[in-house]
Amino acid sequence: MNGWFDKADQWLGVLGPNPYVHAVALILIFLVIAKLVDKILCGMVRQLVARTSSSFDDRLIDLLHGPTFATIAIIGLSLAAYRIGLPSRIESITIAILQTIVIVLWLRFALAFSTLLIDAFSRNQDRFTFAGKHTLPLLRNLAFVVVIFAGAYAIF
Repeated sequence: MNGWFDKADQWLGVLGPNPYVHAVALILIFLVIAKLVDKILCGMVRQLVARTSSSFDDRLIDLLHGPTFATIAIIGLSLAAYRIGLPSRIESITIAILQTIVIVLWLRFALAFSTLLIDAFSRNQDRFTFAGKHTLPLLRNLAFVVVIFAGAYAIF
């Protein structure tokens, strides 16, 4: 991994010695990477799932768009924060805030995915008898509590 950082330092050195210019370059590079990953990954998966008649997989891909792009972009922001060379305390607070944002984004995804999954179970009661009309609110609340506790654990 250290070799990768050395190579990145060489590439960024082309832009001059200013760490702020390096930080902006890192942010732009990671925004482009995020967009490419989003387009390529979601495009390929969308082509694969286009053959199915279910809307579940299409909705899942729609849910994945935001967190995937944002996570990669925030990795770029984190690297930029390291590159600037902020004072130790400010750097750690900045990184913690960025990590919290990523966790919250994936929590929102997990909540939306759990709702999507429970709704899919309830539409197929022949196969998933536990997801009946009376247990649906319980399952939704249980999923909500589990996701929130997992998120709180990840943040703290």
